Amino acid sequence: MQIYNSISDIYKDFDAFVFDANGVLWGGKDWFDGALDTLQKLISEGKIVYIFSNSTFRADFTISQYEKYNLKKDIHYTKIITNGEIVHEFLKNKLLKFASNPAPLKYYNLFYPNKALFENTPYEKVSDMNDADFIYIGIPRIHSSQTDIINKYSSMLNNFGGDTKTFFDKEGDVWYDCLEITPFNEMLKRVKALKLPVLNINPDFTAKENGAFVIRQGSIANEFLKSGIEVVQFGKPLKITFENALKDLSFISKDRILMIGDSIPNDIIGANNYGIKSALVCHTGLTANEVLNGKEVDICKLIDLIKQHNATVDFVIKKVAG
Repeated sequence: MQIYNSISDIYKDFDAFVFDANGVLWGGKDWFDGALDTLQKLISEGKIVYIFSNSTFRADFTISQYEKYNLKKDIHYTKIITNGEIVHEFLKNKLLKFASNPAPLKYYNLFYPNKALFENTPYEKVSDMNDADFIYIGIPRIHSSQTDIINKYSSMLNNFGGDTKTFFDKEGDVWYDCLEITPFNEMLKRVKALKLPVLNINPDFTAKENGAFVIRQGSIANEFLKSGIEVVQFGKPLKITFENALKDLSFISKDRILMIGDSIPNDIIGANNYGIKSALVCHTGLTANEVLNGKEVDICKLIDLIKQHNATVDFVIKKVAG
Protein backbone atom coordinates (compact mmCIF):
# COMPACT_ATOMS: atom_id res chain seq x y z
CA MET A 1 0.00 0.00 0.00
CA GLN A 2 1.42 3.37 -1.04
CA ILE A 3 1.11 6.20 1.44
CA TYR A 4 1.54 9.67 -0.03
CA ASN A 5 2.84 12.58 2.01
CA SER A 6 0.11 15.08 1.19
CA ILE A 7 -2.54 16.28 -1.25
CA SER A 8 0.23 17.88 -3.30
CA ASP A 9 1.27 14.39 -4.45
CA ILE A 10 -2.11 13.50 -5.99
CA TYR A 11 -4.10 16.67 -6.70
CA LYS A 12 -3.36 17.17 -10.42
CA ASP A 13 -5.83 14.51 -11.59
CA PHE A 14 -8.80 16.25 -9.93
CA ASP A 15 -10.87 19.37 -10.55
CA ALA A 16 -12.87 19.46 -7.30
CA PHE A 17 -11.86 18.61 -3.74
CA VAL A 18 -14.27 17.87 -0.90
CA PHE A 19 -12.56 18.13 2.49
CA ASP A 20 -13.93 16.93 5.77
CA ALA A 21 -13.14 19.55 8.41
CA ASN A 22 -12.47 18.11 11.86
CA GLY A 23 -9.46 15.79 11.90
CA VAL A 24 -8.46 16.65 8.33
CA LEU A 25 -8.05 20.44 8.22
CA TRP A 26 -9.04 21.41 11.75
CA GLY A 27 -7.37 19.99 14.86
CA GLY A 28 -9.91 21.11 17.47
CA LYS A 29 -8.20 24.40 18.37
CA ASP A 30 -6.77 25.58 15.06
CA TRP A 31 -5.92 24.50 11.53
CA PHE A 32 -3.29 21.82 11.07
CA ASP A 33 0.09 23.14 9.93
CA GLY A 34 0.03 24.06 6.26
CA ALA A 35 -3.68 23.32 5.79
CA LEU A 36 -4.66 26.88 4.83
CA ASP A 37 -1.67 27.18 2.50
CA THR A 38 -2.70 23.97 0.75
CA LEU A 39 -6.27 25.18 0.30
CA GLN A 40 -5.01 28.50 -1.06
CA LYS A 41 -2.77 26.71 -3.55
CA LEU A 42 -5.68 24.65 -4.86
CA ILE A 43 -7.88 27.73 -5.28
CA SER A 44 -5.06 29.67 -6.99
CA GLU A 45 -4.74 26.85 -9.55
CA GLY A 46 -8.44 27.06 -10.41
CA LYS A 47 -9.59 24.06 -8.40
CA ILE A 48 -12.98 23.90 -6.66
CA VAL A 49 -12.65 23.41 -2.91
CA TYR A 50 -15.59 22.35 -0.75
CA ILE A 51 -15.46 21.88 3.00
CA PHE A 52 -18.14 19.36 3.90
CA SER A 53 -18.78 18.77 7.59
CA ASN A 54 -21.18 16.57 9.54
CA SER A 55 -21.61 19.57 11.82
CA THR A 56 -25.19 20.11 12.98
CA PHE A 57 -24.80 23.90 12.78
CA ARG A 58 -26.04 26.00 9.88
CA ALA A 59 -23.48 26.98 7.24
CA ASP A 60 -23.50 30.74 7.96
CA PHE A 61 -22.69 30.19 11.62
CA THR A 62 -19.89 27.75 10.81
CA ILE A 63 -18.45 30.16 8.23
CA SER A 64 -18.48 33.02 10.75
CA GLN A 65 -16.65 30.89 13.31
CA TYR A 66 -13.98 29.73 10.86
CA GLU A 67 -13.45 33.31 9.66
CA LYS A 68 -12.17 34.10 13.15
CA TYR A 69 -9.37 31.66 12.34
CA ASN A 70 -8.53 33.33 9.02
CA LEU A 71 -10.38 30.99 6.67
CA LYS A 72 -11.48 33.15 3.72
CA LYS A 73 -13.94 32.45 0.93
CA ASP A 74 -12.49 32.37 -2.60
CA ILE A 75 -9.00 32.37 -1.11
CA HIS A 76 -9.16 29.10 0.83
CA TYR A 77 -12.46 27.56 -0.24
CA THR A 78 -15.29 27.74 -2.75
CA LYS A 79 -18.14 26.60 -0.53
CA ILE A 80 -18.76 25.31 3.00
CA ILE A 81 -21.52 22.75 3.44
CA THR A 82 -22.77 21.49 6.78
CA ASN A 83 -25.17 18.70 7.47
CA GLY A 84 -27.12 21.19 9.57
CA GLU A 85 -27.77 23.34 6.49
CA ILE A 86 -28.89 20.35 4.41
CA VAL A 87 -31.26 19.12 7.13
CA HIS A 88 -32.64 22.63 7.73
CA GLU A 89 -33.91 22.68 4.14
CA PHE A 90 -35.40 19.24 4.68
CA LEU A 91 -37.17 20.37 7.86
CA LYS A 92 -38.40 23.57 6.24
CA ASN A 93 -40.36 21.43 3.81
CA LYS A 94 -41.83 19.33 6.65
CA LEU A 95 -40.30 16.13 5.30
CA LEU A 96 -39.36 14.51 8.61
CA LYS A 97 -41.26 11.26 9.16
CA PHE A 98 -40.89 8.40 11.60
CA ALA A 99 -42.45 4.95 11.17
CA SER A 100 -44.07 5.43 14.57
CA ASN A 101 -45.20 9.00 13.81
CA PRO A 102 -45.46 10.18 10.19
CA ALA A 103 -46.30 13.77 11.18
CA PRO A 104 -44.20 14.80 14.18
CA LEU A 105 -44.24 18.47 15.17
CA LYS A 106 -42.92 18.89 18.71
CA TYR A 107 -39.32 18.11 19.59
CA TYR A 108 -37.23 18.00 22.74
CA ASN A 109 -33.64 19.20 22.34
CA LEU A 110 -31.33 16.77 24.10
CA PHE A 111 -27.96 18.27 25.20
CA TYR A 112 -26.44 21.28 23.40
CA PRO A 113 -29.16 23.51 21.86
CA ASN A 114 -29.45 24.14 18.13
CA LYS A 115 -32.21 26.73 17.71
CA ALA A 116 -31.13 27.80 14.22
CA LEU A 117 -31.64 24.30 12.82
CA PHE A 118 -35.40 24.56 13.41
CA GLU A 119 -35.86 28.27 12.64
CA ASN A 120 -38.55 28.97 10.02
CA THR A 121 -39.68 25.33 10.09
CA PRO A 122 -43.00 23.90 11.33
CA TYR A 123 -41.33 22.18 14.28
CA GLU A 124 -41.85 23.46 17.83
CA LYS A 125 -39.41 23.00 20.71
CA VAL A 126 -40.89 21.85 24.05
CA SER A 127 -39.24 22.14 27.46
CA ASP A 128 -40.64 18.87 28.81
CA MET A 129 -39.72 15.72 26.89
CA ASN A 130 -43.04 14.17 27.94
CA ASP A 131 -44.74 16.67 25.60
CA ALA A 132 -42.51 15.85 22.63
CA ASP A 133 -43.24 13.86 19.48
CA PHE A 134 -39.54 13.16 18.98
CA ILE A 135 -36.11 13.74 20.47
CA TYR A 136 -33.44 15.75 18.66
CA ILE A 137 -29.86 14.83 19.67
CA GLY A 138 -27.75 17.94 20.15
CA ILE A 139 -23.99 17.81 20.71
CA PRO A 140 -23.61 15.63 23.83
CA ARG A 141 -22.03 17.99 26.32
CA ILE A 142 -22.44 18.85 30.01
CA HIS A 143 -23.38 22.43 30.94
CA SER A 144 -21.47 24.14 33.75
CA SER A 145 -24.74 24.45 35.70
CA GLN A 146 -25.04 20.65 35.97
CA THR A 147 -22.90 20.56 39.09
CA ASP A 148 -24.09 17.13 40.28
CA ILE A 149 -22.86 15.47 37.08
CA ILE A 150 -19.68 17.54 37.05
CA ASN A 151 -18.82 16.59 40.62
CA LYS A 152 -19.45 12.91 39.96
CA TYR A 153 -17.69 12.62 36.60
CA SER A 154 -15.08 15.39 36.56
CA SER A 155 -12.36 12.93 35.49
CA MET A 156 -14.34 12.15 32.32
CA LEU A 157 -14.74 15.78 31.27
CA ASN A 158 -12.41 17.14 28.62
CA ASN A 159 -10.06 19.84 29.98
CA PHE A 160 -12.21 20.36 33.06
CA GLY A 161 -10.69 23.07 35.27
CA GLY A 162 -8.44 24.31 32.48
CA ASP A 163 -9.09 25.89 29.11
CA THR A 164 -12.66 24.66 28.74
CA LYS A 165 -13.59 26.88 25.82
CA THR A 166 -14.32 25.10 22.57
CA PHE A 167 -15.25 26.18 19.08
CA PHE A 168 -18.91 26.92 19.83
CA ASP A 169 -18.87 28.21 23.42
CA LYS A 170 -20.06 31.71 24.18
CA GLU A 171 -18.83 34.06 26.87
CA GLY A 172 -20.13 32.97 30.28
CA ASP A 173 -21.82 29.87 28.85
CA VAL A 174 -19.49 26.91 29.27
CA TRP A 175 -20.15 23.37 28.13
CA TYR A 176 -17.86 20.40 28.75
CA ASP A 177 -17.15 17.62 26.28
CA CYS A 178 -16.97 14.10 27.66
CA LEU A 179 -14.31 11.48 27.08
CA GLU A 180 -16.77 8.66 27.81
CA ILE A 181 -20.51 8.14 27.46
CA THR A 182 -21.06 7.41 31.19
CA PRO A 183 -21.96 10.99 32.28
CA PHE A 184 -24.94 10.87 29.90
CA ASN A 185 -26.36 7.54 31.08
CA GLU A 186 -29.03 8.93 33.41
CA MET A 187 -30.41 11.22 30.73
CA LEU A 188 -30.37 8.40 28.17
CA LYS A 189 -32.28 6.19 30.59
CA ARG A 190 -35.03 8.82 30.86
CA VAL A 191 -35.32 9.15 27.09
CA LYS A 192 -35.37 5.38 26.53
CA ALA A 193 -38.24 5.00 29.01
CA LEU A 194 -40.44 7.25 26.83
CA LYS A 195 -39.68 5.22 23.68
CA LEU A 196 -39.93 8.35 21.55
CA PRO A 197 -38.35 8.32 18.08
CA VAL A 198 -35.05 10.14 17.70
CA LEU A 199 -33.55 12.47 15.09
CA ASN A 200 -29.76 12.44 14.74
CA ILE A 201 -28.03 14.55 12.10
CA ASN A 202 -24.41 13.78 12.97
CA PRO A 203 -23.44 10.08 12.74
CA ASP A 204 -19.88 10.75 14.03
CA PHE A 205 -19.18 8.64 17.12
CA THR A 206 -16.34 10.88 18.31
CA ALA A 207 -14.56 14.12 17.44
CA LYS A 208 -11.21 15.54 18.47
CA GLU A 209 -11.48 18.62 20.68
CA ASN A 210 -8.65 20.20 22.65
CA GLY A 211 -6.37 17.27 21.90
CA ALA A 212 -8.73 14.47 22.99
CA PHE A 213 -11.39 12.32 21.37
CA VAL A 214 -14.80 13.16 22.83
CA ILE A 215 -18.28 11.68 22.54
CA ARG A 216 -20.46 12.83 19.68
CA GLN A 217 -24.03 12.23 18.50
CA GLY A 218 -23.36 8.95 16.72
CA SER A 219 -22.44 7.33 20.04
CA ILE A 220 -25.69 8.55 21.62
CA ALA A 221 -27.79 7.40 18.65
CA ASN A 222 -26.14 3.99 18.83
CA GLU A 223 -27.25 3.61 22.46
CA PHE A 224 -30.85 4.27 21.41
CA LEU A 225 -30.61 1.84 18.49
CA LYS A 226 -29.33 -0.89 20.80
CA SER A 227 -32.44 -0.35 22.94
CA GLY A 228 -34.79 -0.70 19.99
CA ILE A 229 -35.57 3.03 19.74
CA GLU A 230 -36.38 4.30 16.24
CA VAL A 231 -33.64 6.62 14.99
CA VAL A 232 -33.73 8.65 11.77
CA GLN A 233 -30.23 9.77 10.77
CA PHE A 234 -28.76 12.19 8.25
CA GLY A 235 -25.17 12.98 7.32
CA LYS A 236 -22.14 11.27 5.88
CA PRO A 237 -22.02 8.48 4.68
CA LEU A 238 -25.63 8.51 3.43
CA LYS A 239 -25.87 8.91 -0.34
CA ILE A 240 -28.77 11.38 -0.09
CA THR A 241 -26.57 13.67 2.01
CA PHE A 242 -23.80 13.63 -0.60
CA GLU A 243 -26.35 14.21 -3.38
CA ASN A 244 -27.60 17.35 -1.64
CA ALA A 245 -24.14 18.57 -0.60
CA LEU A 246 -22.50 18.17 -4.01
CA LYS A 247 -25.42 18.95 -6.34
CA ASP A 248 -23.63 22.09 -7.61
CA LEU A 249 -20.78 19.89 -8.88
CA SER A 250 -22.98 17.92 -11.27
CA PHE A 251 -21.14 19.48 -14.23
CA ILE A 252 -17.91 17.76 -13.16
CA SER A 253 -17.28 14.09 -13.92
CA LYS A 254 -17.35 12.08 -10.70
CA ASP A 255 -13.91 10.62 -11.39
CA ARG A 256 -12.54 14.19 -11.19
CA ILE A 257 -13.90 14.77 -7.66
CA LEU A 258 -11.87 13.73 -4.62
CA MET A 259 -13.21 13.33 -1.08
CA ILE A 260 -10.55 13.78 1.62
CA GLY A 261 -11.46 12.46 5.07
CA ASP A 262 -10.17 10.86 8.26
CA SER A 263 -13.16 8.58 8.92
CA ILE A 264 -13.59 5.38 6.93
CA PRO A 265 -17.25 4.76 7.93
CA ASN A 266 -18.34 8.34 7.23
CA ASP A 267 -16.04 10.05 4.70
CA ILE A 268 -14.71 7.10 2.70
CA ILE A 269 -17.89 4.99 2.67
CA GLY A 270 -19.80 8.17 1.80
CA ALA A 271 -17.53 8.77 -1.19
CA ASN A 272 -17.97 5.12 -2.20
CA ASN A 273 -21.77 5.42 -1.95
CA TYR A 274 -21.79 8.55 -4.09
CA GLY A 275 -19.31 7.20 -6.62
CA ILE A 276 -16.41 9.64 -6.25
CA LYS A 277 -12.74 9.03 -5.47
CA SER A 278 -11.48 9.07 -1.89
CA ALA A 279 -8.30 9.90 0.01
CA LEU A 280 -7.90 8.70 3.59
CA VAL A 281 -5.81 10.85 5.95
CA CYS A 282 -3.93 8.56 8.34
CA HIS A 283 -1.66 10.84 10.42
CA THR A 284 -4.42 13.07 11.80
CA GLY A 285 -7.98 12.48 12.96
CA LEU A 286 -9.92 9.31 13.65
CA THR A 287 -8.03 6.77 11.55
CA ALA A 288 -4.71 7.96 12.97
CA ASN A 289 -6.02 7.08 16.40
CA GLU A 290 -6.51 3.50 15.16
CA VAL A 291 -3.41 2.86 13.05
CA LEU A 292 -0.65 5.30 13.98
CA ASN A 293 2.25 3.83 15.94
CA GLY A 294 4.38 6.77 16.99
CA LYS A 295 5.21 8.40 13.66
CA GLU A 296 4.57 5.32 11.52
CA VAL A 297 1.37 3.76 10.22
CA ASP A 298 0.76 0.11 11.05
CA ILE A 299 -0.02 -1.04 7.51
CA CYS A 300 -1.57 -4.34 8.62
CA LYS A 301 -3.95 -2.53 10.99
CA LEU A 302 -4.86 -0.06 8.27
CA ILE A 303 -5.61 -2.79 5.72
CA ASP A 304 -7.67 -4.70 8.29
CA LEU A 305 -9.61 -1.53 9.18
CA ILE A 306 -10.46 -0.88 5.54
CA LYS A 307 -11.56 -4.50 5.10
CA GLN A 308 -13.72 -4.36 8.23
CA HIS A 309 -15.72 -1.54 6.69
CA ASN A 310 -15.74 -3.11 3.23
CA ALA A 311 -14.46 0.22 1.92
CA THR A 312 -12.60 1.23 -1.21
CA VAL A 313 -9.79 3.72 -0.54
CA ASP A 314 -8.25 5.19 -3.68
CA PHE A 315 -5.43 7.05 -1.92
CA VAL A 316 -3.89 7.12 1.54
CA ILE A 317 -2.11 10.31 2.57
CA LYS A 318 -0.30 11.19 5.76
CA LYS A 319 -1.70 14.72 6.08
CA VAL A 320 -3.34 17.35 3.92
CA ALA A 321 -0.10 19.37 3.96
CA GLY A 322 3.27 17.65 3.88
